[in-house]
Amino acid sequence: MLPVVIAAAFVVMLVGTGLTASADENGLLRVITVAEATTSSTASPYPGWFYGVPLIAVTVVLAVSTLLALSRVSATQSLPIEGFAELDRQWRAGSTLVITKLSTSALLLYFGGTAFIAGQATRNVATTYTAAGDTFSATFRQPELAIGVSLQVLGAVLAISGLVFLAAAASTALTLRLTVQSSEGAAPAAERA
Repeated sequence: MLPVVIAAAFVVMLVGTGLTASADENGLLRVITVAEATTSSTASPYPGWFYGVPLIAVTVVLAVSTLLALSRVSATQSLPIEGFAELDRQWRAGSTLVITKLSTSALLLYFGGTAFIAGQATRNVATTYTAAGDTFSATFRQPELAIGVSLQVLGAVLAISGLVFLAAAASTALTLRLTVQSSEGAAPAAERA
């Protein structure tokens, strides 16, 4: 369920950034603009529809690929040798964990990166600098600044979580054979009994 929840949250964020995007000088929805009565501020890159639609498509492709891989693991015939049912179950469970952790890692990494970039653009558009002689003063618009900082923090947390899941997937994949081999000695003994 975790990859599905992450994918759904990512799509919701992309729809949100798409709805808040503005057209750039080429007419592409990949910037964010905040306009007041006398001034406006624009920041880019911003994951509007220009970047959001391909990211939604990639998310769907990843979800379908994950489901196909999990289906393949479950649909493969079990080992035809008597007494090896537990080894087969362990191998399938380990393979399923690797696939799920890898897809979760990929989702978290590009969700985190996209959220961080959206937050940076939102924070930039919320900050206005005014020259006063030799110094500059900054004015911050709310709630844009709070949203931008929150997206950047969320993006960093998600990306770090993605790296943790990647390490967990690698660890599971590298120890899968050892785990199954350590149980392999128990199968012939059970078969003899």
